[in-house]
Amino acid sequence: MRDAAAKILGIRESDFDHLVRSGFLTHAATARSSWNKHDVVLLYRQADLNRVTRNRRVDWAAVR
Repeated sequence: MRDAAAKILGIRESDFDHLVRSGFLTHAATARSSWNKHDVVLLYRQADLNRVTRNRRVDWAAVR
């Protein structure tokens, strides 16, 4: 749930994608969409989102 995770972090979805591509964040699990069984939803844990916000290699003031 990329959009929800980005909202929790207070960043744009495109910036969230940068975190994933750079390896700072990975999904913890997957689930099937209840609307379309062919869609796979990536799930992120709150603890991982909290951990990435404490990462000093990201200038959060500039990102937000």
